[in-house]
Amino acid sequence: MNKSSEERYYKKAIYVARKYYKIYKHIYLLESVECKDLEQEASLTVFEVLSNAKYKDKPADEILSIINQAIRFRLNVIRNTIQKHKNIFNTNMIDTIIGNFNPTKKEEYNLTEIKEYVSEKEYKVLYKKLIEGKSFREIAKEIEISFQAVAQIYKKSINKIKKLEKLPKLRRKFR
Repeated sequence: MNKSSEERYYKKAIYVARKYYKIYKHIYLLESVECKDLEQEASLTVFEVLSNAKYKDKPADEILSIINQAIRFRLNVIRNTIQKHKNIFNTNMIDTIIGNFNPTKKEEYNLTEIKEYVSEKEYKVLYKKLIEGKSFREIAKEIEISFQAVAQIYKKSINKIKKLEKLPKLRRKFR
């Protein structure tokens, strides 16, 4: 195998990672996964396939096919893991974040406390996502903006919450 074919594999891997990121960006944004992260995973997959001895004698097109399958598999595992984590977050943590505030339990916070720190639009998106369990697309239709804008607003508001110094327990929950 020569250098040009290796470069072709790596370029193809980055292309596939970018496509996946573009398609599933709304999911990857939930865990602040960036396109560069997927590109690294794809490049690592190429390296693993190329360093595997059983693929050394295969034709270039077959190796490319194997690499594409391996990248898709790895990126799907990442996406599915994020979705599972999202479901756990939605079911287990809503009570802690939004539940009735009890001053004696310092680890409980409600969404009305968060309202002080985020804009009205961010609050709407958080409420609809966390309380009502709506998707970004459903929220986008209601607010009449694109679902990408909703995802960005959601990510921005989560990042604001992460930075809050007054609510340290809540900050830990969002990490």
